[in-house]
Amino acid sequence: MYYELRHIEIWPVVKIAFFVCAILGFFPGIAVSLFLWVFSNLIGTIMPGEIGDLSGFPPAMLMMGVILSPLYGAIGAVFAGIAAALYNLLARWIGGVELNMKAVPEEEGQVGERAQNMTPNSIEERNGSPQ
Repeated sequence: MYYELRHIEIWPVVKIAFFVCAILGFFPGIAVSLFLWVFSNLIGTIMPGEIGDLSGFPPAMLMMGVILSPLYGAIGAVFAGIAAALYNLLARWIGGVELNMKAVPEEEGQVGERAQNMTPNSIEERNGSPQ
């Protein structure tokens, strides 16, 4: 069974890309801030009179992880939105990506552990609806 992906909704791609890039951008922001802190202390040790006192600077540098995280998220969201729009345009002209999928029958023996342990009462409790 073949399916063709002809269109990608741009807004959901942008939302997901923003959060993924923001979360992943937090770690480079912290790494850059720590690198700049070490580098500034090294330069301050080599040339103490030329740069000045850097003792209050590290907390501001550690904020770079917080500041850069939304910036990375915004940049990633913009590029993901552009990529989705380009895909939609190209899929209209030359066709979308073909996906080869196989329908798998759901048999009683293939149900996962979580589904086997569920009873109608546990489903209603999870959904918060009364019996």
